[in-house]
Amino acid sequence: MYCNLHTAITLCEQSVMIQSLSLHEQRAKVEKNYYQHRHPCFEMHYISAGESQAFCENKTYALNLGTALIIPPGTYHDLADSDKGSTRISISFDINKPSTLNRESKADMFSRVFYRTDPICVDLQNTEAAQILEKMETMLSGALDGVYQKDKLLALCGSLLLEIADLVTTDKHVSATQFITGAAPDAAFKIDGFLGRNFMYNNAMPRMAEELHISTRQLHRMIQKNYHTNYRQRLSETRIKIAMDMLSNTTMPIYRIGEILGYSNTSNFSIFVKRHTGKTPSQIRKGSNTGKR
Repeated sequence: MYCNLHTAITLCEQSVMIQSLSLHEQRAKVEKNYYQHRHPCFEMHYISAGESQAFCENKTYALNLGTALIIPPGTYHDLADSDKGSTRISISFDINKPSTLNRESKADMFSRVFYRTDPICVDLQNTEAAQILEKMETMLSGALDGVYQKDKLLALCGSLLLEIADLVTTDKHVSATQFITGAAPDAAFKIDGFLGRNFMYNNAMPRMAEELHISTRQLHRMIQKNYHTNYRQRLSETRIKIAMDMLSNTTMPIYRIGEILGYSNTSNFSIFVKRHTGKTPSQIRKGSNTGKR
C-alpha cells in the first residue's frame, strides 16, 4: 500500500514535509533487480514483522523486529528482506537544515536530531512510537478513502517523529553521531535517479533531457557542472557501482548481473568491470563476503 501525502506539518516550530508512506509485505524471498540508490529526503524503515538488512554506504545494518532505520538525504542504500519475508513501514519526509546562527532554538535542536552523517538505527519495541506505527500499519492495510484518513496519518507521522526525536536525544551512542554539513544539489539527485532507473540503456540521454524538460545541450552542461565529466562516463560510473554492489553483496550469478546491466555477453561485462576496477567479476566476488542477499 502506498500513500502520497506531500503535505507540510509544523513540529517544534519547524516545517516538516511528509512526502509519502508505504507498507511493504514480503511473504517470501524473491529475486529483485535492486541496487544502492539515494534520495533527496529522509527515509525511515520500520520492521513490524520478520527481519531485514540495510546496506548504507558500505555499512550493514541488521533490522530486527521493532527496529527503525532513518536514512539521511543523499545516502546510498539498499534493503533486503529475509528468506522468511518481512513487513515494514516506510516513510519519506523532509526537514529544513539546522541553522548555524541559532543553535539553541527549538527548531534547530529538532533538526539536528535527524541531520547526521550516518543512519539512525533505534529499537522501538515497547515504546509509544511502536504503538503509533501499529496504528499506521492498520490504516495502511485498509482503504484510505475516509474524509479524515490522510489527516489522521499526518497527525500520527508528527507524533511519531517527536517520539523518535525524544528517544534519539536521550541515547548517548546515537547523539554522538556527526552532523551533516552539506548535501548534493537537486540536479545531481535528478540525474542519479534517472541513471539508476535506466542504467541498462546505452544512450538514454535524449529521454533524460525530455524528463527534466531541458535540451540535450543543457543536460550536457548540467552533468559537466555537477560531476565534471560527460554522460557516458557518468553512466559507466553508475554501472560499475551497481556491479560492485551486486558482486560483493549478493549471490546472483555473474552472467545475470551482466544481463541486468545491459550486457548480453558475459565476456563484455567482464572486460567492462576489469577496465574500471583492475579485477574480474570472479576476483571481486572471491574477495568479498557474499551471500548477504
